[in-house]
Amino acid sequence: MALAELLHAIETEADHEAAAIVLAAERDAVALLDRARDEAAAAECAPVREQEPGVQAEAARRVAGARAEAARRHRAQHEQAFAQTLARLHERIVAARGDAGWPRRLAVLVDEALGAVPAEAATAVHADPRDAALVEAHLARRGVAVSVVADLVSAGGVVAETGDGRRAVNTLEARAATAESELRQRFAALAGGEAR
Repeated sequence: MALAELLHAIETEADHEAAAIVLAAERDAVALLDRARDEAAAAECAPVREQEPGVQAEAARRVAGARAEAARRHRAQHEQAFAQTLARLHERIVAARGDAGWPRRLAVLVDEALGAVPAEAATAVHADPRDAALVEAHLARRGVAVSVVADLVSAGGVVAETGDGRRAVNTLEARAATAESELRQRFAALAGGEAR
């Protein structure tokens, strides 16, 4: 083998080794850069990860606060609607006596009260003085011999009483109290809450 060939072979081998070294160095440099980028990204995220439990807790607190405020407003709206409904009910009670159908409604209240106690055992029907004459006329039409006592303070209705002390209260106020309890339960059901 001639010297030129030997030099050429050594030179070729050196070129291959140099290329391999350069390629290995480039791979090492790329790996080093990748690792440096990963470490830099991790370093940037470390404060966020350290703060993450606090941030999540603050977010959960704010969401809970918003939900509580929404629930409070929802309850307040339903309570306002309930109060308005009661106000309308009381307005109707106050206006009932002035309605043309009042004598008929009062007669129904009287009959219901007497039905709640044995009519033959009833000794008195207590009525508001403004309704006493209507109650007496109704009882006379029915042939019921019960004394009418005009001592009740009421927007309308009567209290039937027996000699042994039983009483049947059938006034608009008593009905309103019953209706209020039932209305509160219905409003609570509509609101998705519990009756207070």
